[in-house]
Amino acid sequence: MEDNRPPDPEVLREMIDAPPIARVVNLIISQAVCDNATSAHIDSLEDKLRVRYRVDNRLQDVMEPPKEIQHAVVGRIKVMADMDIAEWRIPQVGSIELNHEGRDFKVQVSTFPCIHGEKVVLQFLPSEVALALGRMQLSDFNQARIRGLLESRAGMLLVVGKTRSGKSTVLRSLVRELNDERRNIFTVERSIGHKIEGVNQIEVNPRVGLVESSVIRSLMRGDPDVIMIERLHGCEAGRLAFEAAASKYLVLAGCYQDDAAAGVCHMNQMNVEAHLVTHGLRGVWAQTLLPRLCEECKQPQTAPANIVGLEEGALIYRRMGCQACNQSGYNGLIGVQEGLIMSEELQEAILRRASVSELRDFVEPPMRTDALGKLKAGWISLLDFVIEFERNGSL
Repeated sequence: MEDNRPPDPEVLREMIDAPPIARVVNLIISQAVCDNATSAHIDSLEDKLRVRYRVDNRLQDVMEPPKEIQHAVVGRIKVMADMDIAEWRIPQVGSIELNHEGRDFKVQVSTFPCIHGEKVVLQFLPSEVALALGRMQLSDFNQARIRGLLESRAGMLLVVGKTRSGKSTVLRSLVRELNDERRNIFTVERSIGHKIEGVNQIEVNPRVGLVESSVIRSLMRGDPDVIMIERLHGCEAGRLAFEAAASKYLVLAGCYQDDAAAGVCHMNQMNVEAHLVTHGLRGVWAQTLLPRLCEECKQPQTAPANIVGLEEGALIYRRMGCQACNQSGYNGLIGVQEGLIMSEELQEAILRRASVSELRDFVEPPMRTDALGKLKAGWISLLDFVIEFERNGSL
C-alpha cells in the first residue's frame, strides 16, 4: 500500500480547523441531505478526491475536491464522529448527530484504509423514517394479508430481501403499526438510527458480548408482547427467536434472502429445527426496491410481445429525464413484494425439507406479478422490470 499516512495529529488538527475545510465538509453533508441521499462516499483516488451520493439506490458523482485537502477532510469528519484521527491503518466506525432544517439525523461514519488513502462512507439515518402500512405501496391483497398477520398474538413474521431492499424500514413500520399503550415492545437493532417513542430499543454491541442471541434470551424475562429483531443472525439467535414465536410472543425478524421461499430454506441452514419453524412461522414478507419513474417526464410506449403477463401493445412508460428528477428519469423507489402464509400444506413441505423451487409454489402472488401490476400502472419502467425479473435479461 502506498504511504498515504496523515500528518502528525497536532499538525492535522490545525488543518481541520481551517474555515475552508469546514465549509467543504459542511457542503458535502448538507448537499447530501438536500438531495435525499442515503449515503455519501468520499473516495481517495490517486490524484483527487471523489464525492458520490447514493440516491434512489444509485451512486452518482457530485464533486471532486483537490487531493491536497484529503487528510484534512477525512480528519475533520473523524473528529465530528468522535473517531481517532491518528489511526489510519484499520477501519473505524463512529457517528454524528445533526439537525438539518428541523429534521434530526444520525450519520453513521465508516472509514476504510485503501491504497490511495482512507475512504469515508457516511450513511444518513433520519430519526423519523417509517411509513404507515397504507403508504407502503402494497397491493390491496398484500396489505390485507399483512394486517391479518399483525393481528396474531404469537408467531413470527419473517421479512426478507437483498441488501438495500428496505427490510429495516418495513420492520420499523410494522413496529409503529403495533405500538400502543397495550403492548410491551422490544427491538434488537444493529444501529439505532430511528427512535420510536414508547418502544424499548436495544442496540447490539458484540465488543461487550451484547449479541442477538444474548439479548433475545434476556428478553424472555422482560414480559414482552412484541419482539423485533432487525437481523436474525446465527444459529442460536434463530432457534431462540423461533422458540419465542412458538410459545407466546409476536416476533418480527429480518434476514438477507432473495425471496420468501429462500427465507424459509435459510432457517434450515441456520439449523433451526423444522418443527420449530412450522410451529412458530406465520408468514414471510419478501421485498425488493425498484426505481420509481418521475411523474413529470415519463413517456408512454407500447409493450412488446415477449413479456409473459403483459399484453402486446399495452400502454406502459419509460424514463426520460427532466429538471425535477435531476435528469435521472426517476423519483424515489417503490417496493415490490410477495408473501408466503403458513398452511398445513406448507408445514408438510417444511417438515420434509422441500427445496426452494418447491416452496415457491406456495407463494401467492409472486413478486414478479406484483411488479407486473406496477409496470402496468406506470410506476416502473419495462427496462427495470426486465433487469430484475426476466432471467434472460432481454426484451
